[in-house]
Amino acid sequence: MRHLLISREYPPCTYPVGGIGTYVQHIARLLASHGETVHVIAEQWDEAPLSRQVLLDGRLIVHRVSMRRPLPVSVGGPEMASADVLDAMASSAFPAQAFSWQAALLAEHLIDTEGIDVIEAQDYEAPLYYFLLRRATGLGPARRPPCFVHLHTTRELVCHANGWGLRSAHDLIVKRFEDAAIWGADALLSPSAFLAAHTERQYGLPTGSITRIPYPIGDVPFIERSADTWSGGTICYFGRFEVRKGVIEWMEAAVDAARRRADLRFEFIGADTPVSPDAAGTVRAALESRVPADLRASFSFSDALDRPRLWARLGRARFAVVPSRFENFPNTCIEAMCSGLPVLASPHGGMAEMIDDGRTGWVARSGRPSDLAETLARAIATPADALADMGRAASASIRELCDNETTTARQLAFRRRLIEAGPERSLRVPAPSGWFPASAGAAAGPPVVAAVSRPPFAGDIPPTSEEPRGAAPDSASPSGIAVVVQDVEGANLEACLATIASQTLVPVAVAVAPTGVNHRALPAGVSAFPTKGASWIDALRGIASPARAVVVVDAFTRLDPAFVARCDGVLVSDPAIGVVTTWLSRGSGRRGVELPMPPALPWVWTDVPLQAPVVIRAEALTNLTRMDDGASGLSSFDSLALPVIAAGWQGATIPCVLARRAADSPSADLSGRDAGVAVRAETVRHQPELSVMIATFTDLMTRASETDQRSGPAARGIPDVAAALALVRRAIRNPRYTGSWIAWWVRRGLRS
Repeated sequence: MRHLLISREYPPCTYPVGGIGTYVQHIARLLASHGETVHVIAEQWDEAPLSRQVLLDGRLIVHRVSMRRPLPVSVGGPEMASADVLDAMASSAFPAQAFSWQAALLAEHLIDTEGIDVIEAQDYEAPLYYFLLRRATGLGPARRPPCFVHLHTTRELVCHANGWGLRSAHDLIVKRFEDAAIWGADALLSPSAFLAAHTERQYGLPTGSITRIPYPIGDVPFIERSADTWSGGTICYFGRFEVRKGVIEWMEAAVDAARRRADLRFEFIGADTPVSPDAAGTVRAALESRVPADLRASFSFSDALDRPRLWARLGRARFAVVPSRFENFPNTCIEAMCSGLPVLASPHGGMAEMIDDGRTGWVARSGRPSDLAETLARAIATPADALADMGRAASASIRELCDNETTTARQLAFRRRLIEAGPERSLRVPAPSGWFPASAGAAAGPPVVAAVSRPPFAGDIPPTSEEPRGAAPDSASPSGIAVVVQDVEGANLEACLATIASQTLVPVAVAVAPTGVNHRALPAGVSAFPTKGASWIDALRGIASPARAVVVVDAFTRLDPAFVARCDGVLVSDPAIGVVTTWLSRGSGRRGVELPMPPALPWVWTDVPLQAPVVIRAEALTNLTRMDDGASGLSSFDSLALPVIAAGWQGATIPCVLARRAADSPSADLSGRDAGVAVRAETVRHQPELSVMIATFTDLMTRASETDQRSGPAARGIPDVAAALALVRRAIRNPRYTGSWIAWWVRRGLRS
C-alpha cells in the first residue's frame, strides 16, 4: 500500500512536539519498516527547509509545504501558485489553515503521481479540511482514495479543558474546520476508548463506529533504577505546562504533601504555554508562584528536554504523574510506563485504560486537588520494593498493550479494510448531525439523503474539454442555473454579461434588474427582471422556475467560465444542498480574496452575511414564506442563505476563486451588519418555530459565551438588544416548543 500522512506537527515543527507529532513519526517509520511506502506532508520552515526528503531506503518520503509561499506551478497548475489565497489565509483569524490548503493541493498531486491508496490526517487544526471540501465539491483528481481522521484532541476540547471556552474568532473557525473533517472523513480512528466514546456522543455518531487502536510505543528504553531511587527519587511530571494537563491541581496536591514530608522532591519538566490566549502570564509562572518560599527546595522546574536527557531524568524518578483534566492516550504515560515507572493519573482520559490501579500505578477518583492528594498519599506510602515491582509490571503491561508489531499489524488491517470499502462520506459535503432535536426534523425542507455514494461529479471539467463530466440529469427535472444581474450605477454591465456568456455550461436564463439606473438595451437572450407587480421573491421564483437554481450578482461581478458548471455540479451531486458559494477575488488591481466558509447552523445566525455570489436551489426558494419587499430586496439576496439553511438545507462553498469584483467596484462592505440583522429579524418573523428557537437560543445563550471578548458582540454580528428582545418575545409565544428545545439542549449537554 501507498500511505499518505498529513501532519503539521511532524518533527521538527515550529512548536514543541506533542503526542500528535510523536505518533506520526512513530507510525510512519513503523509502516515503512514493514515494507510499506509512506508519504508525509509536513510544514516547511527554517529548521526543516527541504521540500522533499527520502528516508529508509526510499520507503519514507517527507514532503514539506510552506504556509506563505505558493507551491510551484509544475506541481499541478496555476491554481496551486495563487499567492492571493495564501495572503488571505495569513490575514484571517486562523492563519494555520494555509497548511491545510497547501497540503490539499500537494496531496492531490501525490494521488496522481504516486498512486496514494489511503490518506490519514489528524483532527487538531483539521489538516484534511480543504482536501475533503475540494473533493466533495468536485475539485481534485478523478481517483479518490479513502481518507480517515485520527482523533487526538480537538481545539474545542483543548479550549474547554483549559477553561477558556470557545470565545475567539480563531477558536470558532478551528472548531468548524475540525467538525467538518470529522463528519466528512470516511472513517475515524482513536487510540483510546475514552475519546472514541466521547466523540461519538459529541458528534452524534453511532456507538462503536470509531475504530480504536492504541499508539505504538516507538523506541522508549527500559531504565534500571537503584534501590535509592525507589526509596527517595523524584516524583516527576513531564509534558507541556498547560492548564488542561491538570498541573494547577497537581501543584496544590504536591504542596500539601511537601508540607507533610520534607524529604519529597517534585520535578516539573516541559514546554511553557500561556495561561490563556488573551491574558498575560504563563502556566509555569503560575505554578512557581504557588510554591511557598519555605518549600522551594522541594520543587524544580525544567524546560522541555531532548530524549537522552529526558530518559536520564526519568531514571532518577520513583513514579510519574499524569493529572490531566481531559486527556486522550498520552504519550507521557506510555513513555513513563515503558521506562519502568508506575504512574499516578486522573481518570479523565485513556490513562485509566493503561493503568491497573495498585499494580502498575494509581488512578485517582477525580482530577480535583483533594483526590489527587489522597492518591499521592497512597503512592508515597508504597514501599520501595513494591514500587520497583510496579514499575516492572507497568513496563510489561504497556509494552503488551502498545506493542509496535501488534499496533502496526492492526493499522495495516484497518487501512486494508478502508481501501476495500472505498470512499463514502468523503464524496459529499459533510452534514452535521446531532444539532437538531428529533422533533425538529419535520420542519426541515430538503430531502433526507440516506445514501453516501453519488454519481460522477457533473461539475468536473476535464483538462481536454470544456464540457462538464457526468451523466445528464433527468429531462423531467429542473436543470441548470438562472442568473439575475443587478444593473448598478457606474458598473460595466456589458463586461459582466460577457463573463456570463462565456460560461462552459450555458445558464438556463439571464435577466437584468435595473436598480436606480437608466434602462439599457439588452443583448439577445437576456430578459428584463420584473421589478413591478410582484414581490422580489416571487419574481425570483419565476426566473428560477425552469432552472435547478438561481444566482443574483451585481454588474461589478465577473464570473469565472467554470462558475455555473461547478455550482450546478454540486447541486446535482447532493440533493440536500440548497446553498452554494465560492471564493471571491477583490479585483485585479487589489490583492485580496474573500474565503467564506460553507454556511451552516448555528453560524449563519450570527455571522456577517455572505459577500460572494450565492446560488440558491430553486426548490429551496419555494420553501420560503413570502417576505415583505420593505424588509430586504435583491441587494440582500445573499442573506437568503440564512432562512434556507434554517429550513434544513445544507450549504457548500467551492474552495476556489470562481468570481471576482471589478477593479472599479466599491470597496465598501457588500451587505453590512445592519442589513444582516434586518434579514435575520425578517426571517424569524416569517419562518417556522424552529427558526425562532435557533435564532433566539444561539444568539442569546450559546454564542454569548463564544463571542470574542476583545472585539465585542457588534464585531461578531450579534443582533442588537432590540432585535434580541423581539426574538425572545416571539419565543415566549411558543411555550411548548421553547420548553422542549431547552430540555433537549440540557439533555445534550449532560450527555457530553
